[in-house]
Amino acid sequence: MAGHHCCPKDLGTKARLDGRLKEKLQAIPREETLRESSRILNALGHAVRLKIALLLLERGHCVCEIVQLTGKRRNVVSYHLKMMRRSEIVNSGIEAGWKYYTLTDKASEMMRGLVDLCNFHHSQDTPAAGR
Repeated sequence: MAGHHCCPKDLGTKARLDGRLKEKLQAIPREETLRESSRILNALGHAVRLKIALLLLERGHCVCEIVQLTGKRRNVVSYHLKMMRRSEIVNSGIEAGWKYYTLTDKASEMMRGLVDLCNFHHSQDTPAAGR
């Protein structure tokens, strides 16, 4: 590939590109933030955990409600909630004798962005849409 260059020879063009690259670099979050976001997104990389997180987005639920809403067995839901607790996606607490799960603030913030990005709330692929 004689004559192939990845960067322009014109220094003025290179300077403009360098300026744009610096702007893009400044827009990227700190490494610590990227690691935390990656950890949460990785933990949400299973359909059951993603569904649970979507259910918890509006309010907390107890395990029996999550079982009913997901249609999964209790042991499956408990396993995924344990994984979500370890990944700091959910908090748990006791309320009126029932163990309730809620999203952590960071996970809630990320889920709201994910809902907007993926347009989950207006999806044609919902049971209510007749599928």
